[in-house]
Amino acid sequence: MDQGKLKPPVWNDELYLEYHRGCYTTQAETKKLIRQSEELLQNAEKFASLSFLEKHSYPQSEFEESWKKVLFDHFHDIMPGSGVAVNYVDAARNLREVELQGEKALHASLDELAAHVNTQGAGVPVIIYNPLSWERTEPVVVEAQMPAAVQHVEIQDASGKPLLSQVISTDAATHRVKLRVLAAKVPALGYKVLRVVSSANTAGTVSPLKASTTTLENEFLTLKIDPKTGCITSLINKSDGKEILAAGGCGNLLQAFVDKPARQDAWEIKFDEKSWDLKEPQEVKLVESGPVRATVQVKHKFQNSTIVQEINLYAGVPRVDINMHVDWHEHHILLKAAFAADVQSNFATYEIPYGAIQRPTTRNTPAEQAKFEVPALRWGDLSDATHGFSLLNASKYGYDAKANVIRLSLLRSATYPMDAKMTLPRSQTRACTTSHMRCIRTPAIGRRATPCSRVMR
Repeated sequence: MDQGKLKPPVWNDELYLEYHRGCYTTQAETKKLIRQSEELLQNAEKFASLSFLEKHSYPQSEFEESWKKVLFDHFHDIMPGSGVAVNYVDAARNLREVELQGEKALHASLDELAAHVNTQGAGVPVIIYNPLSWERTEPVVVEAQMPAAVQHVEIQDASGKPLLSQVISTDAATHRVKLRVLAAKVPALGYKVLRVVSSANTAGTVSPLKASTTTLENEFLTLKIDPKTGCITSLINKSDGKEILAAGGCGNLLQAFVDKPARQDAWEIKFDEKSWDLKEPQEVKLVESGPVRATVQVKHKFQNSTIVQEINLYAGVPRVDINMHVDWHEHHILLKAAFAADVQSNFATYEIPYGAIQRPTTRNTPAEQAKFEVPALRWGDLSDATHGFSLLNASKYGYDAKANVIRLSLLRSATYPMDAKMTLPRSQTRACTTSHMRCIRTPAIGRRATPCSRVMR
């Protein structure tokens, strides 16, 4: 070898397993609970460590017990969705216990930290915590109990400046009010104190949001929705004025596929035969037009199932959030969300553990053809030299990208080896999209993807 006579073959790529691609999506509810548990425990550990610096006890044994439950559910046949029905009953119980223990530890730590925060001043103080390691501007839902009945309220920052906010609900009997507020520049692993105060100003702060049934716009993005099909037909990045979706294409296109693998129903996936594009929604309507959030609701009926999507745009956030509520009653059907981007690239980039990887969008070789469904964590991205499109998720793991179309696998309903009823969830999930001006570095996409599931509180 030193003399150059021996030249072993070099494989400069992942060791892609050409089997069990259905495991990326089967048992979506279990996967969602696991992702939420992972993120909750990470957040709780961070703030428990900070409160420990203030002499608060660190719940080490509770964290160890909770992590063991989460890691147990990482076991093959549980998280992959290829086990018998009782696995998922047990997993749901385990993960609910993790949720209770994690929330208890987190709230205890936040209470300890709050005791050291100066909250003096007018109105009702609210502390917003950021669990991530970079400064964030994000919408947050807060609740406050006012000392007396008030006609109008607003939220102010520490300097007394009114912030963009909108009332979600009020309770006249208890004087409680729930609001959505745009919390700006909350420090990394830090907090900001806001104040809920009575206000005579009914006009509120001027918002950059504009909304109708067919158009949503903030200071970063303009998107258009076809009221006949429910498709997002345009997504413009206002920083450079470029269209990110392909001309004549459909963004947020829900596609259903017959999914009947020849064997190992829960493990494998097959969606190359009959399919349906969901382009005849029952309704498309503007359901919310506030200063912080605007929402267009799209309702689909597919066979025996109902799918309701909420397309959300927030002030101050360069991202479109799509919340989906599904009452699913299908067997051997795969549901995907597709976006046709105005991007020309032979590769798509995906987040994987500890990094990112490029995979082909072409199907020229057997190795490329085998990657018709690939695993990823929080994001997939199509980019060329000038701009790109990122498809983010809060709890999914299956993607595919071909030519200029990238798709996220949402649900599939295998019937073996589990009880068929175990794959018919009333499911809630979230996908997010964002565009960027150039071939963006993967850490920057990660920063955009993380808030899709990790909210400030």
